[in-house]
Formats: sequence, C-alpha cells, structure tokens
Amino acid sequence: MKTIDSPSREAPIALLVGLGETAAKAWEEALETTGWAIRRATDTPECCTMADQEPIALLLLQECAQADAAAGLVTAVRALHGPSRTAPIVLLTEAEAKTDPKSSSVDAAIPIHCPADHAARELEQWRPVSLEPTRRIAGILGPGPIAGMIERLGVRLEAAMGMLAQERIDQGEAHRLAGLCGTLGFAQAHAAWLDLSLGEATSLAEARRTTRLTLAAIARGL
Repeated sequence: MKTIDSPSREAPIALLVGLGETAAKAWEEALETTGWAIRRATDTPECCTMADQEPIALLLLQECAQADAAAGLVTAVRALHGPSRTAPIVLLTEAEAKTDPKSSSVDAAIPIHCPADHAARELEQWRPVSLEPTRRIAGILGPGPIAGMIERLGVRLEAAMGMLAQERIDQGEAHRLAGLCGTLGFAQAHAAWLDLSLGEATSLAEARRTTRLTLAAIARGL
C-alpha cells in the first residue's frame, strides 16, 4: 500500500482500490492536480480499514475478472458504520467508453484508461457538496431541530436510492424530498427531486448522483 499525504487538510480523500502501479500513478496525478488527496488500498480488508480510519469522499474501484470479489468489496464498504459507508463508488472499467453502473451500489462507471483531463472532469461531479448552507440554516433555527430533520432526510434518501435503482418514481415522495432538501440547504438534490416530481424521468441519473452526495454530506455531520 502507498499513502500520499494530503496537499491540504481540507482536501477530500479519494481511495483507489485494486489498481496496478501504472494506472494508480496516472489517477493520482490527475486527481491531485484538481485538489483531491489520494489513498491506496489493495483489497477489501485494507480498503475497509482505511475507510474506518478517516472519511473517504470517493472510492475508485478497478473492475476485475472476479465480479464476486468486487461486489463483496462494495457490500463491505456499504456495511461500514462511519461516514465512508455513504461515499460515491466509481467503477473503473476496461471499456473504452463510459458505461452504466454494474449495480445499484455502484454510482458510476468510467474507462480506466481515459485521458487525465477527461478523468478529472468526470470525477469533478463527485466532489463533496458543501455543508455551509445547512450550517447557516442551523445557526438560524438552532442545531437541535435541524439535526432531527437531517436524520429523517437521510433515512428517506436511503430508501429513495432503492427506488431510483428500480427507476420507480413516486412523484408525491419526490415532491416531499425536494422540499426537505431545499429546506436543509441541499440545492442540487432539491433541483433533481423537483424535476422528478414534475415527471422529468431524464433526471433519474442526476437524482441518483445528488442523492448519493447528499447522503455523504449528512454522514459527515455538521
């Protein structure tokens, strides 16, 4: 395992899992230049240990022939108790073009050999969302009421992820989630869920992305 010190204490951490040395170096260079801190793990136990030690903002998992092993790693990460369990998981595939995620637990799939500038652009959309709007709201209304609302939102968004994976939309619930996300300062998720509540099925992917990022922000806490 190779660990690279964060260039900034505030830099979000991207954990590379299962990448060979050449690919890992290429992804490190691409991500470090855009403000990510990089960690590396070789297998599931090491990945989970590192994810327990410090919050992971993004997990990059190389596709491998042992599909069960990759699925087991994803399951293990989602079963963790700390904030890393909610981190976006991006599968790095051998495909030459961007593909659909392999499962509802994987948030995106992109080519492992894509150019560095393209990789950086693709992963920019998975950068953690700011909690500053939510903190400002908590400063006005008080941390107690906001904490309860955030906890309830997290539970409902977890359930909504399953609904999105099945491409099944309850427009009434979508409208309620849009309202809650907007009230608590999660503007991207608010916009995506509002579109779904209005029947915009093309917003499914955006709702998945922003819901994952909102869950990760909620797990980080105020």
